[in-house]
Amino acid sequence: MKNGKILALILSLALMLGALSGCGSAAEPETTDQPETTEEPEATEEPEAALAGPEYDYTQVLAEAAGLYPGDTVVLTVNGVDVTWARYCYLLSEGLSQYAYYTGGYLPDDYSVQFTDQETLEDYLNAMALEKVKYYAVAESQSRDDGVSLTAEEEEALTASWEALAEQYGGEEALEAALKEAALDRDTYMYFTRCNALLDAIMAARYGREGEKLSPEDVTAWAADHEYVHVKHILYSFYDGTGALLDEASQQAQRDRAQEVLEELQALEDPEEREALFDQYMTEETGDAAALAVFPDGYTFAPGAMLQAFEDASFALEDYGLSPVVETDYGCHVILRLPVDPQGLTMEVSNATGAYLSLSQVMASDLFVTDLAQWLEQAQVEWAPEFEGFSVTQLFPHGYLTETEEEVPAEEEAPAEEVPEEESPEEEAPAA
Repeated sequence: MKNGKILALILSLALMLGALSGCGSAAEPETTDQPETTEEPEATEEPEAALAGPEYDYTQVLAEAAGLYPGDTVVLTVNGVDVTWARYCYLLSEGLSQYAYYTGGYLPDDYSVQFTDQETLEDYLNAMALEKVKYYAVAESQSRDDGVSLTAEEEEALTASWEALAEQYGGEEALEAALKEAALDRDTYMYFTRCNALLDAIMAARYGREGEKLSPEDVTAWAADHEYVHVKHILYSFYDGTGALLDEASQQAQRDRAQEVLEELQALEDPEEREALFDQYMTEETGDAAALAVFPDGYTFAPGAMLQAFEDASFALEDYGLSPVVETDYGCHVILRLPVDPQGLTMEVSNATGAYLSLSQVMASDLFVTDLAQWLEQAQVEWAPEFEGFSVTQLFPHGYLTETEEEVPAEEEAPAEEVPEEESPEEEAPAA
């Protein structure tokens, strides 16, 4: 995927509104089924004392910052879409609040320190705020360009999500008070939520919500390009039903049984007969019953999803090929590789529902993320004259609400204690 640093940010924005300042259990807005990424720009080192400034009342800081300009003041435009002060102020402050979270609740004492190899902390916070601004504005501009709008049902769902959130907080008045503490109001919050829904609608219009607009041939070709394989396996476990490790003689019996089944399967040259007998043994004898219940048709995955030995054996096979007996910490595996199924479940999950995604859904998500990265890269930004060169340092100057000038040394991480291995690994998919 393109532009890893930017995508690491934009793909997390859909979850941003669930962490309001002073709020305990804000509901998360609906998102597209974009695979979540955890890549973050790497800091050159842990924050030093220079990065930790005086403790501050963040609610007061936000309130004063939000009040610097009327909320409807246009700060900039993105592809002709107006970005107001209410939206820009929140997105800039949200990046700073994330930083403060990792420094123990302190405002930076020096924004000019080097934060990544290429950027100072000031440059980083300003750039990330702009990318967030572009993310939401592009949802507006691209939906306009694609002729996509929310249906009546989708609009009603947005209203219902607000009402459900208000109920969680004990009424709209309590919710709006909580939003205010985070430099948000209802209109701004609903704007962000609506933009996420628009992105979901754009993806659906282009590729289908389930990837159904993609042809099976295209999905199969994409899967090959991205090194996806589809396999079934029979596990002869080294653990009994209680999770206790078998004795060596019983483990050897499992090895012997795996080899016996493998040789019986190898004797069948007809692919359909081989798969039918494999399914029979997989149903009757596998020690991976829990995973089999979730993935009855086998696993579809790309490199990095499974144990290395399991992956190496799987990728080495041709369709309908059988692996030698593969031994891992779980036991002995007999693996059968099959052609990929465009609708087969992968090991990847939906950000929105937590459900496993089909191969066609993963492809649709990947294509859409690439589209989104391109739109962000090509977005036309024009600043209002009053805000040319505006920086986080103007909104949150260092030393704000000074109570003490003492530097706060960065805490040293305690060495992680070595965690003893469990006696038995869980009987699930042989994931790494």
